[in-house]
Amino acid sequence: MTEAAIKMQNTNTTIVKGTISYPLSASEAFKLGIGVRTAIMNVYASLAEKCSTNNDRAVINNVVTQDQEKIATLEKEFDFALNCEVGRFYAAGGTLLETDEMARKISNTSQLIQRNLDNCSAHISSLTKEAHTTSDSQEIMTLASRINEYVKDMYLRLAQFYPQGEIRRVFQYMADIG
Repeated sequence: MTEAAIKMQNTNTTIVKGTISYPLSASEAFKLGIGVRTAIMNVYASLAEKCSTNNDRAVINNVVTQDQEKIATLEKEFDFALNCEVGRFYAAGGTLLETDEMARKISNTSQLIQRNLDNCSAHISSLTKEAHTTSDSQEIMTLASRINEYVKDMYLRLAQFYPQGEIRRVFQYMADIG
């Protein structure tokens, strides 16, 4: 067990468990990305309503459009990954459960992964609240930029917790596309 995992296991810090399940397959990682991107798109929609100028509103609406395109891309990737997983399952005679294998591989880091996901959920909630209270156009644009950087950093952190393989590549891919 890694040193960080031991510390996490011995901590008394309360966290909300089960708000977001950590992915055990590439398709689950894409599904997580779709959910995160959809939540962020909703924050952007709130920000667009708060914009005082048409120019700022157009910029935020452009970001929403880009997010819709990213979600469509992630949905296609999800479908492909899920089809590949089902194909491997049937090719193995219905005995290969990749999620069980991945759960064993990340047993030492699963608490760290879950904590990162729970923190992400809490952070998105706080950004949503901040979006509802923000009215200054400069603050709106800064908040939109902070959201994208946060999500990219989260994906890169999550990638580090997984062994080399599909899930790590999915998180790196999602960080690359923003």
